[in-house]
Amino acid sequence: SIIPSDEHQPIENNLLDSTAPSPTYPMSYISDANVLALHRLLWYHQEKIGDYLSSGRDHKAIGRRPFDKMATLLAYLGPP
Repeated sequence: SIIPSDEHQPIENNLLDSTAPSPTYPMSYISDANVLALHRLLWYHQEKIGDYLSSGRDHKAIGRRPFDKMATLLAYLGPP
């Protein structure tokens, strides 16, 4: 099941032995088919995504970092 993004509110960790409770977040589940579809979409269109990001007028303000992160992740994952 997929948890809507508005439900991603921190839940206080109320452990008695903890002096500084830290917030924890509920897990969201995405089907494997959706993850694979996203991977395939990004893999096959990464050049177009790069062209789009570099053609914008704010590309100097944004830089190549977001695209480089995506390219690094896709290189790590390999082809779909």
